[in-house]
Amino acid sequence: MDKNIRRWLKILLETDIPFQFVSITGFPVIKNLCLELGLPAPTIIAGNIVIGEIKTCDLLLTSHLDELSFGFKHLDVGGGWMAPYHLYTPAKSKSELTIIGIRNKKTSVIGRGILVDKDGSPFCETNINLEVGDRAVYDYPVTISNNLISGKAIDNRAGILICLLSLKNLLDNGLSVAIALTDGEEHIPTGYFSRYFPHLLSYLKKGCEICFIDGIYKEGLASAGVKELPTSALVIPHSSYGKGYIVPPLTWGWLRDEMVPQAQKEDIKVQICPAYYSRGDDWGLVTNPSTQNNIEGFFISYGAWGDRGYEPPLTIDLESIDNCVKFTTFVAEKKLHK
Repeated sequence: MDKNIRRWLKILLETDIPFQFVSITGFPVIKNLCLELGLPAPTIIAGNIVIGEIKTCDLLLTSHLDELSFGFKHLDVGGGWMAPYHLYTPAKSKSELTIIGIRNKKTSVIGRGILVDKDGSPFCETNINLEVGDRAVYDYPVTISNNLISGKAIDNRAGILICLLSLKNLLDNGLSVAIALTDGEEHIPTGYFSRYFPHLLSYLKKGCEICFIDGIYKEGLASAGVKELPTSALVIPHSSYGKGYIVPPLTWGWLRDEMVPQAQKEDIKVQICPAYYSRGDDWGLVTNPSTQNNIEGFFISYGAWGDRGYEPPLTIDLESIDNCVKFTTFVAEKKLHK
């Protein structure tokens, strides 16, 4: 396992990237990581960060960069009422928040507050000068214990790191691969799960495939009888038990019957997993694809653990990231060398 994985993930976890801020606060961090990894310079397309030649790639790896966030909709004595820009579960206990605002055309952390649930509505207690439209994200410090790392945005900064490291491996091997680090996945699921990603579909050539990289969290893992934090890569046939995207039969059979057993023989920890996997950017292939080409995809996942479902803080074993990178690289090489 690369000794830098811990450091890179810590950098990603400590960056505040609310909905619609991928191109604002996310881009500089990704640009620096690309420089360190020797990857092509990132560009912004439709609010998403793209690395590599998206118009000619044979495989697109994708993972969302935004995190659970709120927007201030009404200011009140002692703070402000917030609109949840994600599937909000009324909090039983208070949570610390970081507040991000635009002032004089500049983005900055303008203060901190406390999330308090009032009859199902999120309220931020703070004494700073708020403005309508300011954003808030959860504020949890990164903690590290050996291979275990916890933080506020494991969902889906772990997936971002898997994409970046897999891309490096594949470009070094001369393969035609690109990655998309997307915005708008963390939004209210009664509307779109996937707000910005579908705009990229029209760029993809016929025959390009998509690998969705995201996590499966405690409740989803429990649905498959998983009782310990996984260290292996996880391969699933569909999202939301079939309510979301379903991996095409031939691709699924190839993954299940060939790729997973072959990878296991090469000491890559990977397993077929029947766990519940929430819809994400894959929803863009189901509800609003903006292409005439029949773009197909599949899933490679990691497992993470927390006491509040998919809400922070979550904990991941870095070995899981390493195995996802190995399996993503393995599958891509086999697929593109067919």
